[in-house]
Amino acid sequence: MGLDAEMISYRVVGDTAEHQIALDAALPSALAAIIGKAVRKNRDDRYGTIAAMLQDLRGLVSSSTADGASGSPTTGFAPAAGTRST
Repeated sequence: MGLDAEMISYRVVGDTAEHQIALDAALPSALAAIIGKAVRKNRDDRYGTIAAMLQDLRGLVSSSTADGASGSPTTGFAPAAGTRST
């Protein structure tokens, strides 16, 4: 059974992408946090620049390499609070 137009509209306005990302248990939580910040509905809550996102991604890679993990990011990583340029 498919979704009707009203249900689709509600989900576009009301649901967050972060909720959908969290449903993928195979996705490391640190990477999910970065993706979640990148796709937030409120523009001011997203990364202000691609450089800020890249900084978080590089930090994720560095922390997983430093921990000796084979491509598995640490779960304690928190995305930087990139400022939005106007």
